[in-house]
Amino acid sequence: MGLTVIHSVLLFDGTSIHQNATVTFDSTTGTITSVDSRRPDTLSGVTIVDGSGCTLLPGFIDSHIHCDGISLPPGADESDILQAPL
Repeated sequence: MGLTVIHSVLLFDGTSIHQNATVTFDSTTGTITSVDSRRPDTLSGVTIVDGSGCTLLPGFIDSHIHCDGISLPPGADESDILQAPL
């Protein structure tokens, strides 16, 4: 399969949030090869995914949450409910 690049994504790395991140990984091994903020060039044989509007999370062991107890700030959009715990 080769390299896969996900760009323009909100990245939570387990400790902090990175806006407009670009993550490159080897899809045959699942190994992340780089994380930076540059948009990818058009490369032959590379799968490029536009992650605009998406959040990329690490592979948590138990990543579920209970949204019923989360309070959003006044005026916040309910679509932000998954970002509120971050």
